[in-house]
Amino acid sequence: MPLLTAVAWRLSLKEMKNISHKGPAAKKLIVLAKSGGIDDLEAAFTSTPASFKIYILTRGMVKRSCHHFLQNRVSDSQYLTADKETEALKKEYRAYLYKVLKHFQWLFGCDAILQFNFIYYAERELAAASSEMGITFLCSYKECLRSSAFWYETEDWYQKSIGPFQGWKIAVYNEQARESIIRAGIAASWQVETVGCARLDFSHDMRNSHIESTPRCTVLFFLIQETAGLPYFDAFFRKDGESLEELETGPHLTWRSVAKRTNTVLLRFAEDHPDVDFIFKGKTGYSAGQREQLGKSLPKNIRVISDGTGSHLLEKASVVIGWNTTAILEAVAVGRSTIIPMLLSDGESFLKPYILDLSGAVIQVTSPEELEQALIHAVKNRKISREFSEKHKHVLKKFLGNDDGRSGERLRKFIEEAVYREAPNAS
Repeated sequence: MPLLTAVAWRLSLKEMKNISHKGPAAKKLIVLAKSGGIDDLEAAFTSTPASFKIYILTRGMVKRSCHHFLQNRVSDSQYLTADKETEALKKEYRAYLYKVLKHFQWLFGCDAILQFNFIYYAERELAAASSEMGITFLCSYKECLRSSAFWYETEDWYQKSIGPFQGWKIAVYNEQARESIIRAGIAASWQVETVGCARLDFSHDMRNSHIESTPRCTVLFFLIQETAGLPYFDAFFRKDGESLEELETGPHLTWRSVAKRTNTVLLRFAEDHPDVDFIFKGKTGYSAGQREQLGKSLPKNIRVISDGTGSHLLEKASVVIGWNTTAILEAVAVGRSTIIPMLLSDGESFLKPYILDLSGAVIQVTSPEELEQALIHAVKNRKISREFSEKHKHVLKKFLGNDDGRSGERLRKFIEEAVYREAPNAS
């Protein structure tokens, strides 16, 4: 029943505690929570309180209703179908959500809804129903860190499998994401704004602090996620227009060997340098497999952290190692010595286009010996660099749209304009 769903949504709402507000706060923003996106949102309102109240609605609440109607007919990776029954069920689900929103408006009220990825299948019809209801539906898109080769594949995927965004506007990190979204027909040019990665503001602030060096020599290693930056969509790989290949049965197109070689060097280095602290940070959702690859027995000076974000760990780090991850760019913004282990074999050279091009802003090593030498040099020097070259600015602007530490302001303006816009009346 729509009323019961609306009541369940209302009871599950939690006000965001890390964001203060000023004034009567008559306006309300509902946020469909997702890690990374929440960090961006907090960065947007750190220095300036919100003039409206912000509430969290867990995405699982929406997923339950979606599963009832669509079951397993669609996914994040494949929403467009040619199946008439599935399309009819989408319309039925949208009509149901319209009724839920009508009850929710009466119970609580809502001026805007914010999501963090427009491909989330459970939220596609919610965007459409919100627009019909006169509620401003926004997306602060956080999946923008991709190589040019990956964006090429992504555009084709957007066009063939995802389809148009049915909300109002989308905020993105960089111009490449904006252009790809527009070219793929996801949204019109006026609907997509480049604001940058707001949570990177914290890294800029950290670099500009008065800390001269880290208290202990600490190596922070963001464990390599085997498909990071490779065009996999729901365990399928796209390459040069070829047919989809299943990860389990197709060629092993992963960074598995790079991860294995890097792990081997770092484990040996930790064993030989007990006076150096090591933090191995896993990626949420992948950390169990990453931990298993390290082996059962680890040197005592290695601490493994499985989940959560790793931004707060940068403050302790003397040197940072990572691969195709936002954390590497955060390390650049913080001013830490940053290493990318380009330990590919000759047979893996065809995967190079999918590696983020950060040359000039990071240390790139191409052999285990070079990686060990880079570590030896890094652990001897714990000083924090505040020099910010044009190359550093270029890579931060290109990939995260934030070379000035002001993306939070841009995201805040984007959201405020949406919350206070004069939305159309419900039909």
